Amino acid sequence: MNYNPMLVKRYSVVQAIKYRVENDLGKKYADLPQICLKQKELSDILALSIQNGKSVLKDDFDEKELRKSFKRYKSQKSFCAVDVEAVISDDDWAHFLRNELKLK
Repeated sequence: MNYNPMLVKRYSVVQAIKYRVENDLGKKYADLPQICLKQKELSDILALSIQNGKSVLKDDFDEKELRKSFKRYKSQKSFCAVDVEAVISDDDWAHFLRNELKLK
């Protein structure tokens, strides 16, 4: 599939894909194949967030609350992105992108 990003704006594609996932397939956008940060990267982000929180907020910083929020974001796949290569290599998605969105 030869995709020319100039043909369709990214936002339009994302919205069409979200609509298809949620309405046609009855799933959530997060159900698409994902590429997520590695555990080491997540640990580094959390450590830096804690360090910055302590540095900036001093006594007002709530490390326990930050860890709780971080864990929630991780479980919601907030540190992930759709694996575009996996999506466009799937025949059903390639057909959708070519025919519904007119990507050639």
